Amino acid sequence: MRSFLRHITEMSMPVVLLLLVCSLAMWTVDYIRMPEQWIQLLATQTLVQVCAVMLCAVLYRAKATARFTLLPAVLYVSAMAVLPLLRIHWQPQLVVAVLLFFLYATRDMSDTHEPNGLVFFVTILLCLTSLLMPDALWCVPMIWIVVLLQGAFTFRTIMASLLAIALICIYYVLAMYIGQAEMWDYSALIDRHWFAQHLPVCLTTSIGIMLLAFLLITGCAFRRSSYDLVSTRMLLYHIVLWGLLSAPLIVFSVAEPYNWVMLPFTLSAVTGIYLLQRQSESRGVTFLLYLTGVVTLYLWNILAL
Repeated sequence: MRSFLRHITEMSMPVVLLLLVCSLAMWTVDYIRMPEQWIQLLATQTLVQVCAVMLCAVLYRAKATARFTLLPAVLYVSAMAVLPLLRIHWQPQLVVAVLLFFLYATRDMSDTHEPNGLVFFVTILLCLTSLLMPDALWCVPMIWIVVLLQGAFTFRTIMASLLAIALICIYYVLAMYIGQAEMWDYSALIDRHWFAQHLPVCLTTSIGIMLLAFLLITGCAFRRSSYDLVSTRMLLYHIVLWGLLSAPLIVFSVAEPYNWVMLPFTLSAVTGIYLLQRQSESRGVTFLLYLTGVVTLYLWNILAL
């Protein structure tokens, strides 16, 4: 039994693919309940798969694992299926894709020193995404924090990011002038309320458990972070900071809380780093508890809603 727990996270590719297929099957209920929205569900499911593979690529590039593995993809897809809102809306996955692209590209940031072009491009993408999901603008300061931790934060870097925001502001003003800006409601950035105020008990409990799991696994990952490579440790710092900064936005959410996506994203990323740090019985138990908890919360939300 101890040997099984020690090596459970080193599953063969067919077993990981089987778990991934089972995780994707968690969308079946939505296809049955909302057959008229199959295009939106399929788009969401496709983007979730893309982001899951991108997460695996980011962990591999940061040398969190010696070989490419789809284990983080299983963690991401299964966690994303817990909250019903994230299974039927594809917009939040665009934010995750942009952030993962940025994390993947920051591997070369120490060589370029001033990643002005990268910061400008990512800020433009986040601003464009904010037209669909206003809370995406809160991710721009998260980009600055990563650049700061990498030691590449300069005046020209911040100006490149502000220039990107200014371009989108000009576009928004022009849209207001011609009367086409009503569809973009940026007042949602400050019009927030306590997340449990209008939610069922099952959703409130699910978010609370996932937040608690994020904090516990973060603490466990930090205990051994001193043995990690610098690139893996920096990635862990970035993900944890993003999770902590996103927590207030999740707890005080908007009417359509697409920013909930940061919770399963950061939880699956931190769990992936923790499980790949080394082989141990505790990590095997953590992996089994993770899957058990995800399935339990998923079934609870399905039966209760």
